Amino acid sequence: MQYVLGVGFVVEKYKKNPNVRIFVDDRLIDEYEITDHESVDRPLEFNTLCYRLLDWDKKPPGAFVDKIKKLGEKVAYRNIGVYLNENQLDPILPDNPRYLPEESLKSPKKFKLFTIDESVLKGKKKINLEIMNDDSNHTNGFMTRSTLIDPRHIFLIPVNHLKFFKADGETFHKNMGKIIPRKYSGSTTIRNFNHDVFVNAGYPFPFKYLWKGEAMSRDYTIGGSGTMSLELKEKNGIVIFDPYEEELSFGIHKLDIEDPKLYDIPNYDNYKAMMMYGLPDKKARKIVRSGEIPAFPFSRLFFALSWNGLFDKYSI
Repeated sequence: MQYVLGVGFVVEKYKKNPNVRIFVDDRLIDEYEITDHESVDRPLEFNTLCYRLLDWDKKPPGAFVDKIKKLGEKVAYRNIGVYLNENQLDPILPDNPRYLPEESLKSPKKFKLFTIDESVLKGKKKINLEIMNDDSNHTNGFMTRSTLIDPRHIFLIPVNHLKFFKADGETFHKNMGKIIPRKYSGSTTIRNFNHDVFVNAGYPFPFKYLWKGEAMSRDYTIGGSGTMSLELKEKNGIVIFDPYEEELSFGIHKLDIEDPKLYDIPNYDNYKAMMMYGLPDKKARKIVRSGEIPAFPFSRLFFALSWNGLFDKYSI
């Protein structure tokens, strides 16, 4: 099996480009100057039916379902919390304000992609990125300007799993089950990168970033030189970034409705996903009716990147 390691940076450059060396444990993968570091300058549109599990025949078609069926739910990956003014409405949900395209969460316009054989990854503990960045106007103990890096956009995924991010919901859930830790019972949630929460962006991105040995949190830009470490785990024979099962917990809240087939779309998705994962109907119903539904996160940004052709060459 072969994997794709994608490495992208968004850089606020002062004078000089930073440099990076990429290692799998002690094995050097590449060393280069980070010259392509601009961010995407438009919303990344994609169709969320590639991960939804909707029952068109049995589920009463509410207004939201009708709009999805009619328009295909073509949405744009944007930052959470920045809205258009009230006169600019979302074509999918015209009653709700949508997000400003120019305020989209910054994603690299270009990624450096490495095809790596599984023999290089299996049994390894981490991927390290040694960043050389001493560009600043530091003089006499004072510094007002420096080159800053957003290093979050690192992903690792088997080559043959890329196509599932552009498939339909059933194909996606049937084939991504091996990646989902057992405690989530096949249930999933789709997450955005968020300015306030650095970790937990969702597969295939890391769940935690260690900068100089310390977990990064709210401050998602870094200055100066140092090493970022991304720890690895093996799940059912597939190497992924460590999901920190004992430390991190992901989920969505249930709705107060008796029949899972009448649940709002995300909850019906998770009920259906649990069934596809192999849970008996009775157990799946019990989970979606109790407190918070445990749900393994996948990255909304990665769906958007897939739909915008970043990985098309791997599908040939």
